[in-house]
Amino acid sequence: MLGTVAVLALTLLAVVRTAHASDAGDRLVATAAWALPLIVLVGGIAAGTHAARYLQPLVFAPILALLTVPRVRTRRATLTRVVSAVVAVVLLVGGAASVPRIVQAASAPDPDLACVTDWVDSSGRTGAGQFWTVRLPKLHATDPARLVQVDHELHGYAWLVDRRDFAAGEVSFLVEDAQTVAWNLPTAATPTDVVACGRYRILDYAPATLPLGPARS
Repeated sequence: MLGTVAVLALTLLAVVRTAHASDAGDRLVATAAWALPLIVLVGGIAAGTHAARYLQPLVFAPILALLTVPRVRTRRATLTRVVSAVVAVVLLVGGAASVPRIVQAASAPDPDLACVTDWVDSSGRTGAGQFWTVRLPKLHATDPARLVQVDHELHGYAWLVDRRDFAAGEVSFLVEDAQTVAWNLPTAATPTDVVACGRYRILDYAPATLPLGPARS
């Protein structure tokens, strides 16, 4: 609630500063503070997207209004230098401190991922999974085309992927995890086997196959 009030207040401030800006630069920034959220909102409705990440300017753009509030020039310059120096030091120290953990996390084995990729590689068959689930296994599989990126209705999901994967036409297993949206499959087939791979599950429908629907983005 408090965040909503703050965003609305900043948006109102942006409109006021657009009307009373002292120069073209301030007017441009103030206009962007209220116009960008409006454009994103209208565009999101028009496109019918339900992805919240595309609506982030609704929250962050109004903060630009603070940059146009009149203040003493010398104080602004001094404050900017101090803040920049503090931020630089914090980023430098934080970055240096996090390097060992990043290296350790990047090099640590992932048995759940290995379980999936080993099973896919040994099966010799083609399966599918949803965007957030299948991206990592697809990257590590010997043949990435063995894992087709789909939506929850088994339509090909043509987003950051090789569209030639959809030529497979059908799949015989599905990979899912906690991020997988409940499946709405085009057939009434049921898995003949469920392979547990830690945070992943492989739903194996062999010898049956599941047809892929038309690709969308």
